[in-house]
Amino acid sequence: MKFEPRKLVNDGRMVQAIAIGGGYGSPGRVFELALEHGINYFFYAPVFPTYRKSAKWMKGKFKSRRDQIIIGTCTYFWKMPGSLERSLHRHLKWLGTDYLDYFHLGMLRKDDPAAFEQLLKFKEQKIIRHLAFSSHDRKLSARIIQKYPVDLAMIRYNAAHRGAETEFFPSVDPAKISVVAFNATRHKSLFKAPKGWDKNKPVPTAGDCYRFALTHSKVTMCLAGLTDEKQVKDVLSTLQKGPMSEEEMKWMREFGDAVYGGKASK
Repeated sequence: MKFEPRKLVNDGRMVQAIAIGGGYGSPGRVFELALEHGINYFFYAPVFPTYRKSAKWMKGKFKSRRDQIIIGTCTYFWKMPGSLERSLHRHLKWLGTDYLDYFHLGMLRKDDPAAFEQLLKFKEQKIIRHLAFSSHDRKLSARIIQKYPVDLAMIRYNAAHRGAETEFFPSVDPAKISVVAFNATRHKSLFKAPKGWDKNKPVPTAGDCYRFALTHSKVTMCLAGLTDEKQVKDVLSTLQKGPMSEEEMKWMREFGDAVYGGKASK
């Protein structure tokens, strides 16, 4: 049973289960191939040099294919007075558009009522369509989605870092918020056999890592960082394989524990 496209909450548009992150210096043809095969959610953070190629591709496609591309972008700097608004308008200018689909407060470390209030004003003005944030702090993330009308949350979740299963996912109402899992491969460490791993047991691929995250019922999309066209084809193959079996999930959890050095991170 393959992973079927799913509908974004409070948006209505359909997306594939795997989204593409633009921070790996990928050439434009990688994003083009993904889009041709129905992958239409792209995340990028233009303040980092590694996102330049993806930003260039997105800007070039917006005028002709704006209705086909859903963008998640973010700011990591918003504490200085006026910085959030400046960052937002800089994004609009870079992309050559008058609105953003999903605008994140990036790597949120503590509650910021003023920032969320400002984002709500931007949404009322239709400069952004949806409120979003990303965070490694699972307990904070659970409080945020209960306190604010957030449309999408990006949370770290992989076989070695499974704390979201008890600290975040129980607070998620899939009818009210979409969830994107990021860092699914734990910076590629989840497809490298750790010391002491039984050589007779398989080692996960990147596709296995994506499937692990997507098998959780509260995960809408899994973010994949791709560098070449072959990896796009691997993602398409992963989508066809669909959710993991109970046996596969057990194996991934065991491997995640071994990678982490014992019991997986809570």
